[in-house]
Amino acid sequence: EDAEAEGRDLLAEMKAEQEAAEPFDLEPYRVDFDHPDFQLVEPEPLPPKPWSTYLLALAVLLAVRLAAASVNIVHDCDEVFNYWEPLHRVVHGTGLQTWEYSAEFGLRSYLYIYLHAWAAVPGGALVQALRAATGMAALPARAAEFYAVRGLLALVSSLADAWLFSVTERAAGSIAGCMFVLQAAFSAGMLAQTTALLPSSLVCAALAASVAAAIDMYPRRAVVLASAGCIAACWPFAGIACVWIGLWGCVNLEIRPCVAWTVGAACVVMAVGALIDKQHYDRWLCAPLNLVKYNFAGGDSTLYGVEPFYFYLKNIFLNFSTVAWAAFCGAPISTFYVCTTGAFEWSIWPRAVWLSWTSTWTWFGVLSLLPHKEERFFTPVYSLMVLYSALGWESLRRCLGSVGHRAAWVATLVAVALGLLRFAALCSNYGAPIAVYSALPEARHGSEVLCVGDEWHRFPSSFFLPEGYEVAWVRESGGGMLPMPWDDSDVAPAHFNDRNEESPAQYVPLRKCTLLVDAKPRGDSGLAGKAGGRWVTLAEADFVDQPASSFLPRVLWVPRWLQEATGMRNTYLSYTLKRRL
Repeated sequence: EDAEAEGRDLLAEMKAEQEAAEPFDLEPYRVDFDHPDFQLVEPEPLPPKPWSTYLLALAVLLAVRLAAASVNIVHDCDEVFNYWEPLHRVVHGTGLQTWEYSAEFGLRSYLYIYLHAWAAVPGGALVQALRAATGMAALPARAAEFYAVRGLLALVSSLADAWLFSVTERAAGSIAGCMFVLQAAFSAGMLAQTTALLPSSLVCAALAASVAAAIDMYPRRAVVLASAGCIAACWPFAGIACVWIGLWGCVNLEIRPCVAWTVGAACVVMAVGALIDKQHYDRWLCAPLNLVKYNFAGGDSTLYGVEPFYFYLKNIFLNFSTVAWAAFCGAPISTFYVCTTGAFEWSIWPRAVWLSWTSTWTWFGVLSLLPHKEERFFTPVYSLMVLYSALGWESLRRCLGSVGHRAAWVATLVAVALGLLRFAALCSNYGAPIAVYSALPEARHGSEVLCVGDEWHRFPSSFFLPEGYEVAWVRESGGGMLPMPWDDSDVAPAHFNDRNEESPAQYVPLRKCTLLVDAKPRGDSGLAGKAGGRWVTLAEADFVDQPASSFLPRVLWVPRWLQEATGMRNTYLSYTLKRRL
């Protein structure tokens, strides 16, 4: 009764105040449409819709990566002999085979090859048409196919990273999204690896799309993309980098559905791969399982080199510069920001930080413990490292105000500049092999034997060979099992082994060679001198002599005149193509 009485009194007071208030005068706010000074003013445009910024980011990433694909070198002989050569065999019927593609071992799946083979011929025709439309000289047909496949790789990686940009923009704003695009487009690591025909590049795109789906709260898509990407690339080890996505999926889907989607996607892709591999190996096998078995039960990857524990740290700083610093500090700064501002309960920022940071450093920790290390092994988490780098700089910008804003933009622009200088150094210092092989003339009398010695590992693939050419190896320093021409009549050649032991059958005598590719100091006749007879130089290009060159111009592009002025200069070998007269 007392509460009701208090309520009645309060209502009475409010009614009395309302009656005592002066009536609101609308007259000053009336619009006189007939007044001579009256005019209509167009409203400011609404902020762009998410799809428009996504398309803009996609256009920037794709344009940069297509440009990079046209000048990028082949960074790894494994890319050539385990992927470009099988691709050439699928498309044209010839190529060089490694022991991994012997049916005795069956460590590589043709599924990854077929994912790209469909684009080679029509893509090559498109490249030629575009070059003709822009007034550029036509490429040899097979070289055009090579660059068309690179264009497909650029498109796939750009689509994935543009999705990651979209979630970055929604998580942290347009400035963070802009920093992500700049770093993803111009970091040397991204420029070099996003157009490489390697399983790690496919896993990088799949993992980027998976994390983007997780941040967007699509758990099924996230676990399916991660699982299918690792198996389609025949790189099941990359599942280690996807563990945290799987755990997140278990929380959001519950354990049984998450496991079902993950295993189901892997099994479907594995079954498709087994059907394709049956046609080439002439027997049923599961290449991803064979690869796991080789690496953990009987194989010895240390046969192909051992690196120190800091190998990946060195490469991260070399290829990502300020992005690498943000990679170390970005997650703690971002976590501090979202916790102190109370944003943790509602923002997608913490999810982006957690998924990208844990996946990256779990992968880094596992790889660092392995004795055999290669730069391409770390590629799967490149996009994630750029993601939480952008989030780290954005959190610093918000925490420190104008000082943080300037620091974030300076760091981003420094990363862009150093990335371009690093990529330019790679292309100019190590671009001689593609330049020399691109100068190969048409075969005389329908056939040529192109011989290569110690430079076999820089052969850019059979896509650069004209019709009628045969590539052969001549023994110089020797050592190790080398690729050999495919023999369709024998799916398990006896000369292959998994111990990296050379076979006498892999070499030819110099007298059979009609052309030679060699890299020697100027004045050294090299293989031509050993072969005897008369030789003429058809093409020549500079190739950096790494041990004899200064560090700075070797890792960053420095003009020749500045090298001379500072005394820090590169020393070059002469990379030559010679023909027997």
